Amino acid sequence: MSGTARSTLSTGSTVSPSRPAWVVLAASVAVAVAIWVVAAPLAGADLLVDSLVGRMEVDLPSVALGSVIGGFGALAVGRIVRRLSSSPRRHFLVATGVILALSLIGPATTALTTATALWLCSMHLAVGAVAIPLAAGRLPE
Repeated sequence: MSGTARSTLSTGSTVSPSRPAWVVLAASVAVAVAIWVVAAPLAGADLLVDSLVGRMEVDLPSVALGSVIGGFGALAVGRIVRRLSSSPRRHFLVATGVILALSLIGPATTALTTATALWLCSMHLAVGAVAIPLAAGRLPE
C-alpha cells in the first residue's frame, strides 16, 4: 500500500486529499531556484534578456517571483475549471499544457543568447512539471 489516501466522490471519481496551496508554490519555487543556481552561480551563465527597459539580468528574486506566479496561475486555473467543468482534472491538464507551451514564447524570444533561452525554457518546463501535477491532484477527475 502506498500510504496515499483517496476518497471517492458520489460521481465515482477520485481525488487525493487536498494538498495545501503552499505546497504547489514552494515546490515551484524550489525547482526554479535549483535550476537557476546551476545555471548562474555554478555554470556561470549570464542570464540576460531584452525587456521593455533594455537588457535585464534574470536574478534570483525574479526567478522566485516568476515561479510563484506560475504556481498561483496553476492554482487559479484549477479553481476556474473546478467550477466550470464536469471533468475538471482533464480540462485543467489541457488548459495548463497549452499555457505552459505558450509560456515558452517569452524566454525563447527575449533571451539574448541560445544558452539563456535554454536555461529559461528549462525553468518554465520544470515549474510546469511540478506545479501542474500537484495542482491537478487537488481536482476531482
